[in-house]
Amino acid sequence: MAMVAQLGVPDLFITMTCNPKDEDILRSLKEQVGDDAQAHNYPHLVTRISYLKFKKMMDEVRKDG
Repeated sequence: MAMVAQLGVPDLFITMTCNPKDEDILRSLKEQVGDDAQAHNYPHLVTRISYLKFKKMMDEVRKDG
């Protein structure tokens, strides 16, 4: 509520989830750790890939509407 008071009412409310079985995450795990790696054991990889996907989504929203 403090941000709304400071910045005004938002135009969009966007929610994004992360699937640990996403092909990008699984590919990265396989390349960096091995075939039997599980995403919950490597949160830094999941976070990095999720952040990159978030940045791409925000670029698309800002540029393409």
